[in-house]
Amino acid sequence: MAEPTKTKKKFHLKTALCLLIVAASVWCFFIVPAIYPLHRSQDSIRSAMLQKTPPGTSRASVQAMIRANGWGGVVIPGIEPAEAIGADAGKYSGLLCEVHVVIFWHFDAQDRLIDIHVHKVLFGP
Repeated sequence: MAEPTKTKKKFHLKTALCLLIVAASVWCFFIVPAIYPLHRSQDSIRSAMLQKTPPGTSRASVQAMIRANGWGGVVIPGIEPAEAIGADAGKYSGLLCEVHVVIFWHFDAQDRLIDIHVHKVLFGP
């Protein structure tokens, strides 16, 4: 049997490289976010939190949900505790950094939820 030519070897190498890139992309953009919710976008995490704690939810219910998830509290510089609650929802390792997902629930004067903000804070070099 004849030995494959250099052209065929290059074609197979390029095909394998393309398949590897496609597989890595599928893993990064579809599989990881489905398995690890903190990897989702800030908007996606916010939407999930709004389903669990919709506008009008009491402060006590939000605090109970935070405790049930085992999340640590976060102090929000410049915002009075009466206005908002912050929680560190968890962290994951990114490329050369650690990513903390921090969620803030904002309340009105009657201690009813009016909005949620999600931030991803990067720590690293």
